[in-house]
Amino acid sequence: VLWILLDIFPFIILLFIWQSIFILTPVQNTSLSELTIFYFMVIVIQGLTSTHFEEYRPEEIRLGKIDFFLIKPYNYLQEVILNDVASRLLYVIMFSPFITLLGFALWRLELFTLPNLSGVHILTFLCLLLLAYLMQLCFSMFITLSAFWFDEASGLTHLKWLFISLFSGTLIPISLLPEWLQAVTNFLPLK
Repeated sequence: VLWILLDIFPFIILLFIWQSIFILTPVQNTSLSELTIFYFMVIVIQGLTSTHFEEYRPEEIRLGKIDFFLIKPYNYLQEVILNDVASRLLYVIMFSPFITLLGFALWRLELFTLPNLSGVHILTFLCLLLLAYLMQLCFSMFITLSAFWFDEASGLTHLKWLFISLFSGTLIPISLLPEWLQAVTNFLPLK
């Protein structure tokens, strides 16, 4: 529950910051409602797609604690992936009531309107969610497996989160970035 609140708390802070910005100066090409929906969707997408096993798995490798997988009927990579999928499912089950309540509160405060979505939009969204999860899984697996060669591979985790946050538009919507950073962000598949 604390991890869920930790995911939601920055959204609430950003909402107050953007509300103050809109009071002081109007922002071109966007509204507070659009930014609220954007950051709400960031919470949902991060909750469904982010992986965190690269924070502790390299330590297992470095300390030689994976030797018991040599006698198991499945290998280490299968265990890592299945464990992460199971933890994602558990997180979704725990996360859903909180995010539903937050969405309802934002809707009641008129900061949130539901867009008109067709079946194609929803199917595209679900496919992109799967691709985003697979991308995160690959990044995390790369960091984890690099522990076979580097002692402090878990340090790459911070680089991963910085890179994803900056170039996916998570910190600042892509349309509000400087043009040169928009070009870099649009070139990368993270958005």
